Amino acid sequence: CKIKFLESKTVFTLSISAKPYESEKIRTPTDVKTFRLPPEIWGIGIDDSRIQQKLLAKFFEFAGISSEKIKVFGKDSEEIVGFVDFVV
Repeated sequence: CKIKFLESKTVFTLSISAKPYESEKIRTPTDVKTFRLPPEIWGIGIDDSRIQQKLLAKFFEFAGISSEKIKVFGKDSEEIVGFVDFVV
């Protein structure tokens, strides 16, 4: 996990290996109308814009993630730097 602060932007890089949820059971394409995220999934985001933070949180809610498992970082530099400790 890396965070690079540049004059015109912030570059955040996170690389995680992941196995698709119950991928061994899927034999046909997923029906988007009935698809649901697993209940133990978290919605974690980072952005330094308050509007974008609210949009990320709403996106996670609309995706079906419970509010206690949604964490959006970025309100200040301390929280941005602390993101790595929370995620890793």
